[in-house]
Amino acid sequence: MEHLTLYELNNFVRKVLEINLSETYWLQAELSEVKENRGHCLVEFVQKAKKNNSIIAKARGQIWASKWAIMRPYFEQTTGQRLSAGMEVLVEVEVTFHEAYGYSLNIIDIDPRFTLGDIAKRRQEIIKQLQEEGVYEMNKEIELPSLLQRIAVISAATAAGYQDFCNQLQNNPHGLAFHTQLFPAVMQGTQVEQSIINALNAIANEMERWDAVVIIRGGG
Repeated sequence: MEHLTLYELNNFVRKVLEINLSETYWLQAELSEVKENRGHCLVEFVQKAKKNNSIIAKARGQIWASKWAIMRPYFEQTTGQRLSAGMEVLVEVEVTFHEAYGYSLNIIDIDPRFTLGDIAKRRQEIIKQLQEEGVYEMNKEIELPSLLQRIAVISAATAAGYQDFCNQLQNNPHGLAFHTQLFPAVMQGTQVEQSIINALNAIANEMERWDAVVIIRGGG
């Protein structure tokens, strides 16, 4: 009985893909994972069903270090955010297959304007939902003291914006004294919502200690 080794079969698959999928393709997908390794950016793409949000397609992708060094600052400067899980992206990819590592997508370009548009769209959807639930203007119902000196801060400890916020308070031109306390939270990825809720609950448990809550995300 004739047979193939696994390498021979995978080699055949690779050649078929190279012949039939030799072009590059613009792909719209959601990122479910983003991580860096030795200067490369490794991602996982997913597509979810509209009815129940279940995953119906998945693929690995990578941006090699030489391209990532250019692509990362371009994306961050345009969108104001780092590439992260949960984002919808539009990327140009080439299909690759390796005998040992299988199918993956080489990312050779990204359109940050697509992600920026998606962020704006989702923001408007959230605002509309909050308005419909009657909670969008709730902050305006709370009277703040004339001088806010006791401030609870929700942010990532390493966030540039958090460091800048503290520096501005400590070095204010009027010499005013402020007391701040960090309530750490994850500010990127799929755990953001629950992480911030946990921090807000911790602050609520001692709300008499604070004049205001500040949520900080991103750069300074």
